[in-house]
Parts: sequence; C-alpha cells; structure tokens
Amino acid sequence: LGKNIFMLPDASFGTVEVAAVLRELEIDARIYACEQLGYPDERISSSDVNAPPVVGSDMYCIMVVQ
Repeated sequence: LGKNIFMLPDASFGTVEVAAVLRELEIDARIYACEQLGYPDERISSSDVNAPPVVGSDMYCIMVVQ
C-alpha cells in the first residue's frame, strides 16, 4: 500500500475483514478503530492484522497505518 487509509466500514465489512485482506496481501500494518468520535464515550483502539480491534459501536471509522 505505502499509504495510510481512512475508511467508513459497512455492517458486513469491518475491522476483521480489513485485517483478513491485509493478511492475504501480506501487508503488516496497524488497524485503528475510532468509535463515537466527539462524544463523551469516544474510544480509539488499535492492534495489528493478526488480532484486529474489536468494536462495540455502529458509529466508527477505521484507519490502516503502515
């Protein structure tokens, strides 16, 4: 990839699916799940492609950072 990517997930394509694609392409990157941004319960979690972050909200975005 060589670039950092920001994406809005679909209900059927979230952090787990993004991680699977990255693993398949042998891309080692950090995956960030940014939930409820701007709200009191805002949360940002990160992990790698082998254990993608688990989200607890329908309102989140994903960042892939190399």
